[in-house]
Amino acid sequence: MTPATARADLDGFLRDFGQDCVLQRIPTPGAAPISVNIRAHIVDFKPDELLGGNGLQTGDSHAIMSATEVEAEGWPTLAESRIPRKGDRLVVAGRTRTVLYGWAAPYINGELVRIELAIKGTSQ
Repeated sequence: MTPATARADLDGFLRDFGQDCVLQRIPTPGAAPISVNIRAHIVDFKPDELLGGNGLQTGDSHAIMSATEVEAEGWPTLAESRIPRKGDRLVVAGRTRTVLYGWAAPYINGELVRIELAIKGTSQ
């Protein structure tokens, strides 16, 4: 599978099963957020995923997003990593959730296709 095919498949999945979100980073305290509109598929972690001292709690969620939007917008800046980091925010259905950590799913031929996040805060 090529990176372009994988990304097209993921973007189609997110179009059909994802939801509109806004990914934000506050570059310095008091500054306006750097934002990008994305689609993400968000599910709450299962009870067995909350065990083992991983820091996850009831109400935390797993988000899957494509690199498409962050690359198109150069988010957060061209010099910084496109992977969201602890403290970034994901606004979902009007609720602001906090990124606990983000990671790149396996690269395909050296290209970033999928980004995954653990986010804190209730989804309801």
